[in-house]
Amino acid sequence: MEGLTEAIISLFNLAEAEGRLLQKKVFQTAIIVLMLIVSTIFVLAALGFVLAAIYQFLIFYLEITWVLLIMGLICLLIFGIILWLTRSVNRKP
Repeated sequence: MEGLTEAIISLFNLAEAEGRLLQKKVFQTAIIVLMLIVSTIFVLAALGFVLAAIYQFLIFYLEITWVLLIMGLICLLIFGIILWLTRSVNRKP
């Protein structure tokens, strides 16, 4: 009977330790996800500023039609790069 009691106590101690570890890992994962979201917002803002700067630069030298065409092509290029990176990250080795 004493062995059974010790086994049950050991089981509960293990469950408590695993619960604490799970809580710690969930907290760490939540922090990492929040940092990724914030960094993604900053990257998108920076990309928007770069595109606005390119637009302002081109508007002085070209007609608006050509500027919009070039800006559209640049945006499509950026989209293609992001799509390629996403697909390459999601591929399993």
